[in-house]
Amino acid sequence: MRKHRIQWIKTWFSQCILTTSQSYFSQYVEKAIETSTLNEFNEKCNDYIDELVENIKKKQNKLDKLKLSPLIVLGVHERSVVNKLINSKIRNIFEFEWISQLRTYVEDDNIFVRCMQTNYP
Repeated sequence: MRKHRIQWIKTWFSQCILTTSQSYFSQYVEKAIETSTLNEFNEKCNDYIDELVENIKKKQNKLDKLKLSPLIVLGVHERSVVNKLINSKIRNIFEFEWISQLRTYVEDDNIFVRCMQTNYP
C-alpha cells in the first residue's frame, strides 16, 4: 500500500474514508466488468486486504487502528462481491448480480448510493 494512502487514512474521519473507499470500489468494479478483468481486480482486492492487515499489526495509536478495522471488514465484503460476480460470469454493469449491490457514486460533488435502479441521495 502506498504511504500516502495510509497517511490519508490517518488524516481523515472514518466516515469519509469508508465512503470514499466504497465509491472507488464501485468505479473499479464497473471498469473491471467492462474490460473483463474481474479476476485481476480480485487479486488487487486480496493485496489490499493483506496490506491493511499488515498495517494494522504495526505499532500505532488506537484511533488509527479503529480506522483500519472497518476498512478490512469492508475489503473482505468487497472481495466476496467480486467473487460472486466472477462466479456468475457477469458481462455488463446492468446485470442483476451487480445492480443488486449497494453501490456508491460521486456525481457533481454529491454522493449517491444506488441499489437496483434506485438512488439514495
